[in-house]
Amino acid sequence: MTHALHFSGDFLCHDDPDSIGASERPTSLYQAIVSIEKKTWRNLARHVFGVAPDRLTADIVLRKAVETDTCDNPVSPVEVWIDPDGYYTVLVHDTPA
Repeated sequence: MTHALHFSGDFLCHDDPDSIGASERPTSLYQAIVSIEKKTWRNLARHVFGVAPDRLTADIVLRKAVETDTCDNPVSPVEVWIDPDGYYTVLVHDTPA
């Protein structure tokens, strides 16, 4: 069962985007996007956006994920769909206590 994204602004982007780096345990959707492996990024750029990988930005992917508005589970880790078919997804974890 899928769910719509009903999360706070911190879920989408927890800090200044310019200061967010890749993580094995991303705590925001933006961080999960910048953590996508290069091969997956290339495929995502070509198959979902129809552009060369170097033309795709994290902001564009974030907008697409928000527009797609779907996750598999609203409990951490949240699997967020980037594309409407759910072929490309990222995991977002709770912030450590």
